[in-house]
Amino acid sequence: MKRIGKLCILGLLLASAAGCSKKDMEQEPVSSSRETSMQSEQITEAVTVTIETEEKESNHRTEAKTETVSKKEETEQEQSDTDDENSGNEKLAYLESIHYAYDLEKMIAETETQQEMNQRSGEALAAWDYELNRIYGLLEEILSSDQMEGLSIEEYHWIIDRDAKVQEAGQEYAGGTLEAYTRNITGLNLTKERTLELIDLYFGEIAS
Repeated sequence: MKRIGKLCILGLLLASAAGCSKKDMEQEPVSSSRETSMQSEQITEAVTVTIETEEKESNHRTEAKTETVSKKEETEQEQSDTDDENSGNEKLAYLESIHYAYDLEKMIAETETQQEMNQRSGEALAAWDYELNRIYGLLEEILSSDQMEGLSIEEYHWIIDRDAKVQEAGQEYAGGTLEAYTRNITGLNLTKERTLELIDLYFGEIAS
């Protein structure tokens, strides 16, 4: 709008100059043509300078806008990186909190009798089962109703499958001293695997 206004004013000046030149031509035929030419050149130069100035101002505004957008994108990226880092730290802290379950697993190998192996493996299984229920409860707090319904069905089928595999593993040593230990170890490994899957799901959800 400013540019159009300026051009209109310059147009009026040019028309005025042309009118004056015409009047001068009637009075001074010899000099009026030269004066009119000079005035036209001056006005043309003024128009050119005005256009160049407006183009520079427009370029400056465009550059400023681009810089503002770039800074905004940079800030958003920094915030995203910070959120990812915080989420990663929270996950590490959570994994640290379940370290005791890993410790119980290690203690199985340190036992000397079958009875101790059965006991330690049972304790480790109980620890992972507790952690499975713990992370499942946390997911209930953040997932939508539809998501939770899907997870509930998935968990139901997983439990059926796990129990079947535990039963099958124990049958190989049915009635023997290794039956309880084999059942415990099979259930422990499957439960630990499922627990870690749900931990990944949970922290994936809170990071998104």
